[in-house]
Amino acid sequence: GCCYVEVGQNERGIELLTKSLKGIDEKEKHLVLYNRARGFLASGNFDRAIEDITIALEQKSDDGDVWLIHGRTLIKQFKHQEAIKSLEKSLELNPNLADGYYYLGMAHRALGDGSRAL
Repeated sequence: GCCYVEVGQNERGIELLTKSLKGIDEKEKHLVLYNRARGFLASGNFDRAIEDITIALEQKSDDGDVWLIHGRTLIKQFKHQEAIKSLEKSLELNPNLADGYYYLGMAHRALGDGSRAL
């Protein structure tokens, strides 16, 4: 399913990821939810993306990529202050996430803080 999401076939990816949640080992569930959230985010279904990514964070809160998707989704929901917190957490966990810096800058800029956006 995540391969379908990766190439923009979000509906198919979400469908397969949903099926794979049945019977999956609990330790791996956060990965499926993370990828399904990416599909929902790309499809514009931000509420479903937040639902999945919130559950994924409850299961594995030390994954910078998961925090990154959380922050990106919050930006789409115009929750920029919350997004900044998630993106900062993402970068704390993995300072090599270039997208984390990009979206952190976007969130600061949206709040009118151009100096912190750089």
